Amino acid sequence: MSVFIVDGFDMLSLGLVIDDDSSGWRDAPEVEHVFAPVPGRYGAARLQRRGNRRVRRLIVNATMVADTVATLRANTSELRRRLMAAVDDTVELRFEESTKYYTALVEACDVTPIAPAFKQKAHRVRISFVCPDPLAYDVDETTADFTAGPADLELGDGPSWADVTVNGPLAGPWQLIYRNA
Repeated sequence: MSVFIVDGFDMLSLGLVIDDDSSGWRDAPEVEHVFAPVPGRYGAARLQRRGNRRVRRLIVNATMVADTVATLRANTSELRRRLMAAVDDTVELRFEESTKYYTALVEACDVTPIAPAFKQKAHRVRISFVCPDPLAYDVDETTADFTAGPADLELGDGPSWADVTVNGPLAGPWQLIYRNA
């Protein structure tokens, strides 16, 4: 992973080397369907037409490496300070693609010294975030001008839920069609 930014601060500058088993940001949002048993029948009935998107959990596993034990301790303190200062507020997270971000809450930050603890210049770090809104958002807004007719909006290659705002006067009937290319 080449990017790990929390609220505009590059966490890799603290000596974090992110492991490949970090997870959550590459996955599509999980969906939960609500079912209830029907007496006298096999199976269950679906209670909602649409499923509920589950919260997203983002797990960052890393090794924090420093040149000296003092630098390692200072970086560990800075990591904890930055994450724990944001415990009650949502933070903006960016990962591999710095053009996309998630809004998340800090769930836990575990720092485990690697033995021998007082001589080693590395710690194991596990940071978990929970995203009440499981969707990733684009950093830049896209604006389209419909004065000359239809306009295409590039939404990327993943599942998209566009937030469309129409500004200005509307004359006559108009149509907004949202579909895959």
